Amino acid sequence: MGHRLTTTDAVIYATARQRGLELLTCDAHFKGLAGVTLIAKSAC
Repeated sequence: MGHRLTTTDAVIYATARQRGLELLTCDAHFKGLAGVTLIAKSAC
């Protein structure tokens, strides 16, 4: 994939994808990934 996620982030992302869930996060590491909604840090 080449997304350069940490192991923990990769497990979180893979779990959400496998279960068909939208991942809501303020972690910019997930920016641009399918199935991810990036929330502004001020809202976290």
